[in-house]
Amino acid sequence: MLSNKIFDSLKISSALNGYLNSLDSYDDPYFMLISCEHDLVLATKGTVEIIKTLGDEVYGCDVFELSASINLFSISGETETIQQLSSDLVAQFKAEELIVHISIFHHNCLGKPLETFKWSTQLLEQIIKESANCSGISINDFTDHQNWPGIEQYTQ
Repeated sequence: MLSNKIFDSLKISSALNGYLNSLDSYDDPYFMLISCEHDLVLATKGTVEIIKTLGDEVYGCDVFELSASINLFSISGETETIQQLSSDLVAQFKAEELIVHISIFHHNCLGKPLETFKWSTQLLEQIIKESANCSGISINDFTDHQNWPGIEQYTQ
């Protein structure tokens, strides 16, 4: 069973709770968690700048501060856009020598947003555990059939 340590440590703000409750059967954003112990402000700023370079390929983006070291970006866009974003982020943070852990979990509009958010925190926890001293990123996207690891490990 996957740990819920990060999820259990978070206090979900009324803004995030309202956002999650506002998602309906047409909304399928990617929940991108960014964790940076040393400089979350710099990591967030870099992420926002990269998202801006993607222009109209990103349909929407909301940011929520979860803790002193973790932010949530809820991003609407196509799979290719999110893959490009992830590649750009890895390159950016490597160039800045900034250790950042990123989990990206695609929300299925038929599911429950809070559940997908929880899964994204579990994925982040796995990434931090596997690459504690270097940056790491992982994507769980149900629309990428060739690379999709499934959700079984999250639902058990």
